[in-house]
Amino acid sequence: MKVRERASFWHSAMLAEAEDGVPRGTRWGIGAGALGPSIATVVVLGFAITQGALAASFNVSDQKFFLNVKELQGTGLGAVLAAENVKDPNSKKDQTGVLHAALAEAQLSGLCIVVHQSMLGVKYSITVGANGSSPSSGNNLFFDITDLRASPATLKGAVLGVSADEIAVNDTSLGGQPGGFGLDLTRGSVSLRDVVASAYQSQVAGSLTLPNLGINVKLGDVKGC
Repeated sequence: MKVRERASFWHSAMLAEAEDGVPRGTRWGIGAGALGPSIATVVVLGFAITQGALAASFNVSDQKFFLNVKELQGTGLGAVLAAENVKDPNSKKDQTGVLHAALAEAQLSGLCIVVHQSMLGVKYSITVGANGSSPSSGNNLFFDITDLRASPATLKGAVLGVSADEIAVNDTSLGGQPGGFGLDLTRGSVSLRDVVASAYQSQVAGSLTLPNLGINVKLGDVKGC
């Protein structure tokens, strides 16, 4: 099975095993020639997420977007090494390594998603933020990330080097290959502060509640919400 087919199968299976068993997803694809309609879609999507109405999938034309979280408290973390056919601007090849990572449950404070786009030669940044005194909460959260930094980070019950095919979060396999690298925290907990990560895709297979949602379009390459 080709890499792209494996990735598609993994994401389809993940959504199919969401809490209510109904595969749902809203794809967020932002094209340079359709910025206006895409923003409207994001607004509707954001409202629906805050109401707990549907699962969500963020994917920006196989380009990186950025996740910032002030504080994350989670349980049931798993991660496996995989590969995606994505267009990495820093590489001549179309394939880059990613980590399929998932959290069974999480509370996030200061969540911010930043997407850099260009239209007619003008650079824009779309930010989706959830600031406020109350943390956001979610379950069955899946990410394809290329790098992540946090300071400090506390892992409890972590097992490194588990065969990737053995790791599942809430009974959903992460699609790892036998003998591949795996981080197993599915019976443990994780606490991260000042998280900065780059991702190619993020999916909410369960639900995500954002007490305070803000969506903005700004000129230039901004770094945060």
